[in-house]
Amino acid sequence: MPSPTPPARALLISFGGTSAPLRIALREFQPTVVWYFCSHDSRASAEQSHAELTGQTVPPTQAEFLECSNHEELDSCYAELRHWLSRLPQKWAVLPEHVCVDYTGGTKTMSAALVLAATECFTRFSYVGGHQRAAGLVLDGHEVRHEQPNPWRALAIREIEQAALLWKEQQYAAAALILRKAKAQVPLDQRPAFDFVITLAGALADRLALQLKAAATKLRKLADKIADLPPDDPRGELRDFCHRACQRLTAGEAAAGPAADPTAQLRELLDNALLTARLGRYDDASARLYRALELYGQNELARLTDGAFQLGQLKRDTLPPEVAGCEVFKDAATAFTKARRGIALEEVYRVLAHLGHARAMAAAADFDGPDSLKSAWRQATQRRNQSILAHGVQPVGVTGFEALAHLTTQTTGCQMESVDLPPPALNPAWFAHNFHP
Repeated sequence: MPSPTPPARALLISFGGTSAPLRIALREFQPTVVWYFCSHDSRASAEQSHAELTGQTVPPTQAEFLECSNHEELDSCYAELRHWLSRLPQKWAVLPEHVCVDYTGGTKTMSAALVLAATECFTRFSYVGGHQRAAGLVLDGHEVRHEQPNPWRALAIREIEQAALLWKEQQYAAAALILRKAKAQVPLDQRPAFDFVITLAGALADRLALQLKAAATKLRKLADKIADLPPDDPRGELRDFCHRACQRLTAGEAAAGPAADPTAQLRELLDNALLTARLGRYDDASARLYRALELYGQNELARLTDGAFQLGQLKRDTLPPEVAGCEVFKDAATAFTKARRGIALEEVYRVLAHLGHARAMAAAADFDGPDSLKSAWRQATQRRNQSILAHGVQPVGVTGFEALAHLTTQTTGCQMESVDLPPPALNPAWFAHNFHP
């Protein structure tokens, strides 16, 4: 059975006035093709050096010469290199991981441009230096080739910066996608730190999507990982957030019935509305505020009827006597059926007002008063009711959201000026390579 053909390997090298770096790189890297980045003045020397040296290498090496138009202008060199590098790997059927970039030769401008352009494409770099020098040049026979990783890839600097920008805009899923790709490129000892931040991104995305149980599960996992971190570890700053968020999300999660803590549930919903508004999604944010108004009333009704009502629905076989005389249930023939089916937002507040609930009495006086259509309650709630996510097609907009937020504060007593439990900002220090949970 014949041996498989080895993959094509390319050496991308900036060529200057000496062939020593080329000789060392050819000998140690053994490329199948050399891409020479050279000036007009050094082109002939590069061609001559290639002809003289490649006969000494195995396998025989081909060449392509990339002659820059102005070797002293950084922007010109960089632009031309980016153009060439966009086509060379495909033309020569070389995978990016099989390219080594040597930036020893050429002018300082050419070397700088080569590193700038090549860090966007390749992972392996080399530089030929040495300790024995004369007139600033390494003496023949004393050259040492230093191979090193792409610092952008090894440290994932650009990816972390991109993820931080997305994180700031609460695009957590997109940030996690970038970090997953970067994780595959960084050294093994850095990967646990990436896993940590990716999990945190997933938790914040779940929270924003109101997947409270999923978010709490991820945050609990993170809380366990950071429990024993040393005091100076930057991830320690997340301890308070993880514990508070875990406690609130777990208490507020209500997939199987009423929340363990209605106050935590309400505050989380209000925070979610504010975070959604930051995205400019005012219709979505207003829908959350409207639900918060409704949920607050429903939870208060459950409290004042000793659990007879849950989420606005009667859960007992008879209507509690303390609400039987309320205007909402004035029709005795349909009162029980109506209560079992569930009562709407304003009806919930009318029942609460009947029970003497102070905030509900103020709300009912507003929307049932003589000028109810122009009341603050109706003006704010109608904006949401006319949105495309409710019963109309009109966008709520920032003004409508702010009006509903003000009404929510008045009705529930909860402040809406800022997020009570803000998500943490991404800290690049979280990616420190010494993180071993």
